[in-house]
Amino acid sequence: MTCGLEPSTVAVYLKEETVKLLFTHQQSKHQTLDEIIYRLAKTKFVSTAQLNNEKKSKYKLTFLGTHFHDNSLPTIFGQLIDHLATTKPEYLQKLAIEKARTRQYVSRNQEKIHPGRPDLKTVKTKSGWWISANIGFKDLERALEALCKSANLAYLEDIKLFDLR
Repeated sequence: MTCGLEPSTVAVYLKEETVKLLFTHQQSKHQTLDEIIYRLAKTKFVSTAQLNNEKKSKYKLTFLGTHFHDNSLPTIFGQLIDHLATTKPEYLQKLAIEKARTRQYVSRNQEKIHPGRPDLKTVKTKSGWWISANIGFKDLERALEALCKSANLAYLEDIKLFDLR
């Protein structure tokens, strides 16, 4: 007897009340119950020290439930890029194709970040991607909008940038 499930799928009985509660954690209208449960299961509890660091930060970025805090926009963008490299590399590959006027938002090639402008600083992320060290709030917003467009995400739903100053 078969249930019609995928080979790696497990059927679980949940109370309707539990499912409704889980859906209150939905981050976009396209997120499935499986994705919600998976994200919640991976959620790390935040220590008091981490909360204090978050309060001192100038900027905050949220991406599908993951939070990044820092006083530097290039640092936050780099954290997001490193996160994407390990969790959603296909999103990062798509973003690498997108351009901001004359330059790429991210690249494996440093020269593509500021073409013809070796005087402008770049930063190499831990995952090996190059980004601009000269990125402002509006620049980062445009990069995030390009990420959403290329990865079929909803800007201000799936990803948000906050100026906490």
